[in-house]
Amino acid sequence: MQRLGFVTLIGSEHVAADGALLLSSLRQFGGDISSAPLWVFHAESTLPGAFDFDAKDVHPVSLELEPTPHGIPFGAKVSACAHAERYLAGEIETLVWINPRALIIQPPVAFQLDQSHRAALRPVHIKNIGSPIDQHPDPFWQAIYDFLGVDGSLNSVESYVDLQRIRPYFNTHMFAINPKLGLLEAWLDAFKELTEDDEFTLEYCADDLHRIFLHQALFSALLTQQLAWNQIRILPMEYSYPLHLHDTIPLERQAKSLDELICPVYEDTFEYPRTLNGLSASEHLASWLRSQPGASPAGSGTVQSGRE
Repeated sequence: MQRLGFVTLIGSEHVAADGALLLSSLRQFGGDISSAPLWVFHAESTLPGAFDFDAKDVHPVSLELEPTPHGIPFGAKVSACAHAERYLAGEIETLVWINPRALIIQPPVAFQLDQSHRAALRPVHIKNIGSPIDQHPDPFWQAIYDFLGVDGSLNSVESYVDLQRIRPYFNTHMFAINPKLGLLEAWLDAFKELTEDDEFTLEYCADDLHRIFLHQALFSALLTQQLAWNQIRILPMEYSYPLHLHDTIPLERQAKSLDELICPVYEDTFEYPRTLNGLSASEHLASWLRSQPGASPAGSGTVQSGRE
């Protein structure tokens, strides 16, 4: 059994180049994890041509991605995660979900789970729809807690950019989880049930933010339902560091260079150096980025939204 494997979703052609850049960075800078297999889920009707499915230890998996009721975003992602868990539970011990719009700059050893930790992930970058720990949960969060039978008052996390103390609310751009838990399958079941519930969606997901981040809220609540708090590893800031928010991060929390990060993330198509948002990079790393087919030179390429 492989100890660790990566899973991503290529939903369209324009994301394929980002996925190729991610794979290249893993193989170049992943250290002992550099040879880990990567399963690439994609729509049955689309085989992204920019991605090298012939590369060693890259496994394409076609998946019929059905529209989510009421147009709630990220249904394809939740479905892909559940399918990956079901598909890989007998093959790997740690499933690392990673959005294509990420880089691996150093060996991501904190992804590897152990006997003490069943999941590893980062809190959200900003509070957004998060629930302040010093206030009663608002109707949206309370409805989710009631639906899952969760007590949301016991633990808290801090959003990295705006330093807000909130109830457990995790970013899902990347995370590691034990696939034997069945938590991703439970995520899909809960997501389907709530998005098919007209009363819930009309009452609690009437605005864009609650529609966009419903999947993250559900995932966060499920983690606190199914795992003890000490079974969740909070990854350090070098993981999921948001390049797109770099200039809004408090100065004392800003990375000093790209080289000190492990798995930074970004939105929109990667363009060097624009995507770094003013963050410096060593000549070695900058030269490598410039050499990558997926790293468009500044000012070229089509910008596509990757909001998450």
